[in-house]
Amino acid sequence: MNAYPIAPTCRHAKAYSGGNPCRRGRAVTRLPRVSIGLPVYNGQKYLPLAIESVLAQTFEDFELILSDNASTDATGEICNHYLNGDRRVHYVRNSVNVGGAENYNRVFRLAQGRYLKWLADDDLCEPQFLQQCVEVLDSRPEVVLCYPSTKVIDADGQEMPVPTTPCFVDPKDTIRRFRHFLDPVGIGHNPIFGLARRASLERTFLFRRHLCSDRCLVAQLALMGEFCELPQRLLVRRKHDRNVGRAPEDISFYDPAKNASSLSGVVPEMHVTRAMLCAIHWAPLRSGEKLRLGGCLGKWILRRRRDLAWQGKQAMIWMARKYLGWMLPRRRSATVNNP
Repeated sequence: MNAYPIAPTCRHAKAYSGGNPCRRGRAVTRLPRVSIGLPVYNGQKYLPLAIESVLAQTFEDFELILSDNASTDATGEICNHYLNGDRRVHYVRNSVNVGGAENYNRVFRLAQGRYLKWLADDDLCEPQFLQQCVEVLDSRPEVVLCYPSTKVIDADGQEMPVPTTPCFVDPKDTIRRFRHFLDPVGIGHNPIFGLARRASLERTFLFRRHLCSDRCLVAQLALMGEFCELPQRLLVRRKHDRNVGRAPEDISFYDPAKNASSLSGVVPEMHVTRAMLCAIHWAPLRSGEKLRLGGCLGKWILRRRRDLAWQGKQAMIWMARKYLGWMLPRRRSATVNNP
């Protein structure tokens, strides 16, 4: 018998814009202030803990959107269990696995709150997370993203030591803010899982189907306004063997149609460079600032020139094998001369 009974589909369920019907009816007279998007794929092990941490928030004016990416485990049953217990919980399920990038983008399109937060299915939020971030965004209109420091735990929930790095002090200079997020930040700082203004996210490219697209999204947000990092450790990240990193084989998380041998897996930094150039081009800034940002990106490219040159070589080899393979001589099969 299943531990999480499947809740019946609500007969008056409303459809979100751009998505399948959400299996929960709700009043449309008042929208929530905060939307929490929780994309999940086969997350039955840690998903209940993640949902419970959201429902325990001291700030209660939120909606929780669970987007099930065609999971094959008990994820759907868990989502239905919480759907039946709290009217703030909404559940949608993709008919096929559309990839992590599209699933993250989907919860954004379904969200109706003024502020939005993404949450991984294996992470946790301390009860004061939303309260403190909302207070910052309400009182400081120049801030587009507020995020707390991070506590790291292992697969069993035991706290792990995190390298002590100084809290990112938000500079007023857009150039310095952009430069800070060109390279990966430490695990103790996770701006992508902070609370952002939906209006600012609407002007970004959101998640793209390549490695490090979360880093590109944060850098693009940095061009739109200030960040605020809270010193309190209110986000709990879990490190385990299913974490997605920057290895070529992790490309399948963003796009299940790709693998480590695909072009996106071979040239991740080239995709990042292109995304950063696009972010600068479309940023709501003056021409002079864009030129300075271009120079900043140029210096970053010079520092990474060896990696980019190697990836460019690998890309040429990949394209030659894919498109010019018919021109290459075929290896003759070995023949055995019988005596």
